[in-house]
Amino acid sequence: MRILKIAGIPDTQEPVSVIAKLRSVMESKGYEVVSPRDERRSGIPEEEYRAIEDGNSRYLTFISSDGNVRIGVTVIALYYHENNFGDKRVWQADYESAMHEGEVTVTGITTKPEARGQGLASNAMDDLVKAAKVSGAKLYAEPVVMSHYTEDAPHLDRKGLVDWYKRKGFDQLEEGYDDIITYKSEEEQ
Repeated sequence: MRILKIAGIPDTQEPVSVIAKLRSVMESKGYEVVSPRDERRSGIPEEEYRAIEDGNSRYLTFISSDGNVRIGVTVIALYYHENNFGDKRVWQADYESAMHEGEVTVTGITTKPEARGQGLASNAMDDLVKAAKVSGAKLYAEPVVMSHYTEDAPHLDRKGLVDWYKRKGFDQLEEGYDDIITYKSEEEQ
């Protein structure tokens, strides 16, 4: 068994999960890591939670050093499932298979309103892509506008979000569908 040495993670005889490696690399780049589990256990009021949320789910969140950008991630992989009517729907794979395959899904990226338009989210996504490469993670995204974070920016729509991800190197997982996109390295493009 190979021993992995990752900044901030002690040597171990056990394999280190991709998410732990990704977390360590992002921390080394100056990002604060906020775990929803830690926030719940801390006793702070729910309205002060900083982990990205979507409905009832909160995600492991990387917060830029200036606090302006947050990126939420999870290790639940996404895939398409065709129903009896021939419609494709997004489904989630189980946690264990995503961990085994090193799959990490970007669940959201937000920028404080006063910091938008400065390229901060683009820089943060570039950092995440580089960290994913170093940690061996395969990145996916389900481009969904998080309306509770963008109510003051009606110009932020799903098409614009998909186009933004594509400019960052993401592409359709399956031809003709952009509900799930995956990062494609320059070699894969």
